[in-house]
Amino acid sequence: MLVCISLSGSCLFCQVRLVPRFGVEQGLKADGSVKLRAVDHMSWSNGPSKRKRTKRAVKADSINGHYTPTVPISHDHLDDLLEAMRMHKKLVGSLPGLWKADVDAAFRRLPIRESHKWAAGVAYLLDGEPWVAFHEGMPFGATSSVVAWHRIGALITAFARKLLHLPVFRYVDDWFAADRHLCACCSHLRLCSCVSLFRHDTTEHAMMCMARLVRVLLGETAISARKLECGPSLTVLGINVSVGYSMCMHVVLLLCSRSKHQTQASDSPFAGKRQINGC
Repeated sequence: MLVCISLSGSCLFCQVRLVPRFGVEQGLKADGSVKLRAVDHMSWSNGPSKRKRTKRAVKADSINGHYTPTVPISHDHLDDLLEAMRMHKKLVGSLPGLWKADVDAAFRRLPIRESHKWAAGVAYLLDGEPWVAFHEGMPFGATSSVVAWHRIGALITAFARKLLHLPVFRYVDDWFAADRHLCACCSHLRLCSCVSLFRHDTTEHAMMCMARLVRVLLGETAISARKLECGPSLTVLGINVSVGYSMCMHVVLLLCSRSKHQTQASDSPFAGKRQINGC
């Protein structure tokens, strides 16, 4: 949320720290128009010509340059999901299903401390008139936003694991997991144990439990229905992961279609077409 104020005839420039804003293309919308994400340049600083200063000096005098992360940042990756799938196959005796949930506008759901809002202003021109917009939620582009969300995201993940017993993983604002998938058992009755026939498909149920938890903590609009997906084949962190059966009871993983927004998956030792032994 932004609170906009006209700056005509105002001395507010002397009281706040303002930064420019730019747009980053993120594919196309359903109507074919370009989807843009607004990014606040919190690593920008005013002063002498940038040609006379190094990039390090420019950033050191910026809002991000004056912030020191208070906690280490770490995430779960695709390798963790593949290991969970392997373990599921070994312990349950059937192939898992996959699910994922993505939070809408994760940073914006975290409020900014009132005493820090002077450093969360964005300046722009509208019809030749200068305006400034003050953020009420953590802005996209600030290092502090990453740390703030990481703490909240880690807390929600801990709730899901400890209270709901969900084997869930998290990458920034994306949650994903492998769970029991009944369809995999029903389509391969000869290869599955008879016990599997009496078990329920918990993939969609686990996904909805995670969605309800996030909505209770962050609001009903935190996860929209279109950000919830489950099934034997999903795109997780920009990689298409498909689960299938081979005659040797191996988990077959087809990893392809690397997303331009996701580089971690390309560094995975599982990248490419792989057949992972689940026995």
